[in-house]
Formats: sequence, structure tokens, C-alpha cells
Amino acid sequence: MKISYKKISTFIFALAFFLQSFGDGYYIAHGLEPSILKVAKYGLFVLGIVWGTYSTSGKDFHCYQKETFRILIAQFAIFIISLTLAIINNGNISNIFDQVFRYCIAILYAYVILNSFSLHEIYKLMEYIMIVSIGGWLLEKETDIFTMANFSSVSFFDSSSPFESSYFAAPSINCCAFFMYYRKNRFVTVISFLFVLLTFKRPAVVFAFILLIAPIFIDVDLKISSKIVFLGALLCVLTTFVWYWLLLPQNEWLIFKLTGDTAAHFTQGRSLTLLSVLRSGYKPAGIGTSYNVVHRIIEMDLIQFYLETTIIGLIIIVFAYIFSAGNVLYALIFMAFQMLSCLTGSGMYNAFGWVPIFITFGCINYKKDSNLNVSYPVLKLKRRKRHHV
Repeated sequence: MKISYKKISTFIFALAFFLQSFGDGYYIAHGLEPSILKVAKYGLFVLGIVWGTYSTSGKDFHCYQKETFRILIAQFAIFIISLTLAIINNGNISNIFDQVFRYCIAILYAYVILNSFSLHEIYKLMEYIMIVSIGGWLLEKETDIFTMANFSSVSFFDSSSPFESSYFAAPSINCCAFFMYYRKNRFVTVISFLFVLLTFKRPAVVFAFILLIAPIFIDVDLKISSKIVFLGALLCVLTTFVWYWLLLPQNEWLIFKLTGDTAAHFTQGRSLTLLSVLRSGYKPAGIGTSYNVVHRIIEMDLIQFYLETTIIGLIIIVFAYIFSAGNVLYALIFMAFQMLSCLTGSGMYNAFGWVPIFITFGCINYKKDSNLNVSYPVLKLKRRKRHHV
């Protein structure tokens, strides 16, 4: 029996995300990270890109083309800036290659998937990501975690839950965002929502509720003008500066006044890592190079871009990523959440996290399928007419 090109592409995709979920849930969550596993899963990404490109040779790759090109140009610019700064300030070039590689394969693999599969097939792939992510989460937490005592100990206000997971919060909200838009299967949509509640990252939980009820109040298919998207990207850059300024030691009193908490506790120790980098006398030496100073990432991606690649690098990455969401309101809301996550946390370098994000953006802006028309059956709403801003 002859195996089709598409089945091989599906197998590569499935195996890569299985290794990612299995590795996070079984190894990394328990303090282990076999190098062979890391090589295997990223190697599968590269294989998926090469095979997908080869198997669709001769076809017109038009879906999500300009967004992919824009991000690749941005990453090339970041690479050049990083190499220049590394030479000037004696940075570690290997870190630069590693970081840029992660960013590039995420957008390239999403691009190949978007141009190799139909929307219906992509829906199945996203279902698979959610299933293996839930399996990985169960490996991390183990099934005996489901007790009444654990459920009763959950506290949203104290950000306390035995079910919380830093490893599967991203795949849970990424899948939820996709299935909250394509509400074809009510069961799948509800499971994606419940998975976000279980992984229990408060911003993600709030965002999941926003996605659930947003169609009641707004037309999530509203087309937004590029001028407004531009202003949103500019606001994101300015917000990064404000957040950075607030985290400086001399301004900690403002954080306490605004939140009633210290900066260190409010940021879960991230501000302390930032201060360690600043006190070390670190000079911008390219993406990923601050790790050499404190031997850990800052875990605030946009601030890290600013420190490591200067204001130029920050502007380039923010504008490229925000415009990759397209001009549909729902996708821009999803990107706003991602930028907020990158401002206060980390994960921008996580290729496995960003592949489903880019796929979601591509599907919303480019792919049409009568079997997956957005009707929001969970809320039983009728679609509104599209407008332009």
C-alpha cells in the first residue's frame, strides 16, 4: 500500500508534538532533559519543514505568505543586530544561533502546515495537540491528583492550585483559542476550556472566559485597519518601557502602591533576575546572551529583547509579531494576550508553543471551509455581518 505524502507529514507532526508533550510531562517537569529528546523533537520540526516543502513542490504557497516573510526578515535583522552586539560586547554567539533557530522554525513549520493541509485537516491536528498535551499534563501531575481535597484547595485569588502547570499552560490556552473560534464540536470546545482551567494560569483563565463570552458583545470577525494595528504595536513597545521602568529598584514603591505587593513577589521573582542582570554591568550582546550572566532567563521576553538587542530589536520583533495576527479582531485579541504574556512572562522562544498560534492566525485570516464556518454554537449566537474599521 502506497503511503501518501500528506500521511507522512501528519506522522512527522504527530510524533514531534508527542515527544514535546511526553518530554515536558515526564522528563522536564521532573528536573530531567535528555539531550537526545531535544535533538529528536527539533529534528522532526526541521524534517517536517523540509518534507512538507518537498511534497507540495509545484503548488502555490500563498497562505500566510506575507506574515511569514515579515517574521523571517525580522529574525534576520535580530540575528544581524545580535552578531554585531556580540562582537562589540563579547557575547556568546552560540546562544544567538539557538534562539534565532527556535523562532524561525516555528513560523516556517506553521507556514508549511497551513499550505499543506485543509482547514478541516488542521482542525484534526489541533485536536491531536490538545489530546497529547492533556496526556503530558497527566504524566506531570499523575492521575491520583484528582481528589476532593485538591479541588477544594484551589484558590484563584492566592494563585494556588495543585493542578497548575507551567509546562502545559501554553498549549492549553493556544488550543482553547483555536477551538473557541472554530466551535464545530461542542465537546472539543468545552474540553479545551476546561483544560485551561486545570492548568490554572490566572491570565490564561481570564482570557479563556473573554474568548467564551466575547461574541455576545462584539463582532469578533470585525476587520481592523492597519493604522490601528500599528498603534497597538506602538502601545506594546511603550508598555514594555513603562513595565521595565516600574521594575527598577528606585520605583518599587510604585509597584507596591499599585498592587499592594512587592515587585519580587508580584513578578514571582522575575524582577530579581532582571536586577541581577542590571547589577552585573551587562551590556547588550545579542539575543539570549544575558543567560551567561545569571545562568537563567529573565522570563520577561519583551524586556529581555530590549536589554539584549536594544530598542531597535524590540521594535522589530513587536511589530513583526503583532502584524502576523492579521486584521481580524479575534486574532488580534489573541495576539494581545500573547504580548501580555511575553511582557510579564516567557515562552516567545518556545517553537512548539508558537506553531499552533501561527496556525490559528493563518486559519482565521486565510482559510475558508463551509464545514467549519464560525457559528459559535456553544453560545447559540448568529454571526454578525462583517464591517471594516
